Amino acid sequence: MLFKLPKLPYGMGTIDWVEEKSLFRYRKRIGEGKNKVDKQVFGKNVKEVTDKMKEVERAYTDDIKRIQRTSQKLMKSYQIKKS
Repeated sequence: MLFKLPKLPYGMGTIDWVEEKSLFRYRKRIGEGKNKVDKQVFGKNVKEVTDKMKEVERAYTDDIKRIQRTSQKLMKSYQIKKS
């Protein structure tokens, strides 16, 4: 390996080189509270994996927000029916 991998700040995940696949791998735990999951993306360079991870994070947080809004609506409708 002739290149130096970037050292990410605490909590930002890790980027490493996967020799078997000849690709970079970016691993990170995303989410909040009980909704945390481990995600990993692969790419040909560091910029590609960071861009892919941003996309994965955005999609995951959008899904969580959508689920929370749906559950709030269900709770409100349940309270109305109960009254």
